[in-house]
Amino acid sequence: MTPIVITVPQLPFRTRAMSLWPFILLTPSVVDNPCIMAHELYHYRQQRRYFLIPWLIAYLLIGIFYIGKPANKHPMERRAYQIQWECQRK
Repeated sequence: MTPIVITVPQLPFRTRAMSLWPFILLTPSVVDNPCIMAHELYHYRQQRRYFLIPWLIAYLLIGIFYIGKPANKHPMERRAYQIQWECQRK
């Protein structure tokens, strides 16, 4: 299934993009950024595999231990950031 990509004026928590299966929400500043899209597609696939609600609960519960730390330290963000950074190096 292909994600439904929606451009929104802003997102909470100073984020520029967010996956909430079956949607990928992007702010205008990143709508044409293929590396951000690769990052969000990784989360989109995770959410399809593990189902949105269990994935989201796990993401938020784990996130409690990473408050105030860089987003790329969150265990469920590490691989997504690696994909994004690899894309940016090309």
